[in-house]
Amino acid sequence: MTLFILSSAANLIVFVGYWAKDILWLRIISIGGLVCLFPYYYFQAEPLWIPMAWNVAYIALHFIRVFEIVRDRRPVDFTQEENALYLQVFDSLTPQQFKKILTIGRWRDFEPGHRIHSDGDPSVIEIAFLYGAAEARKKNRPVGSFGPGDLVGIGFIARNGQELFDLSASKPTRVMCWGHHELMKFLETEPELSGILQKIAGASLAPILIGLVEPENA
Repeated sequence: MTLFILSSAANLIVFVGYWAKDILWLRIISIGGLVCLFPYYYFQAEPLWIPMAWNVAYIALHFIRVFEIVRDRRPVDFTQEENALYLQVFDSLTPQQFKKILTIGRWRDFEPGHRIHSDGDPSVIEIAFLYGAAEARKKNRPVGSFGPGDLVGIGFIARNGQELFDLSASKPTRVMCWGHHELMKFLETEPELSGILQKIAGASLAPILIGLVEPENA
């Protein structure tokens, strides 16, 4: 009877864990249920060593995932510039996601007239504007501009693609840059993050792409 109660209690705890919407609580409660199964396995006529060993493995796995979840949910500290960039461009990411991509980025400053990239160049950098402005031109014809809140990343839309326009700073400009290949390699492990960045870049590039197509249809 006692063993039946232990088994039922353990399964009830696991059931409550599956009811939890938060994955962290699901794992914590599941650990509690698995711990309760140890007496049930041990006090059989013959201790069930193999199920107990598997229980240890399951508990260890849950502990590892709990540690990772708690680590990823820790509050993050941004510098004033990083926080401004987050609010302008990346507020659809969690602060923890943004912190991850910051680790492989670097700040760059461009003076007016600096050519950031040229039409036909391989897509080698992705940039997000903190302040300033850059003008996009196609065959010396203005097709639009970028500024604070924009993410210029044709590489997000067409991997290993080529730049579709000349881009030059028109004011003193500060941006966060990511090497295209380094960022793409990082995003292979973050498919959800990759999709969000594609949407942000697509929204910034859409007016420019329309400007590139309209003269051809005129």
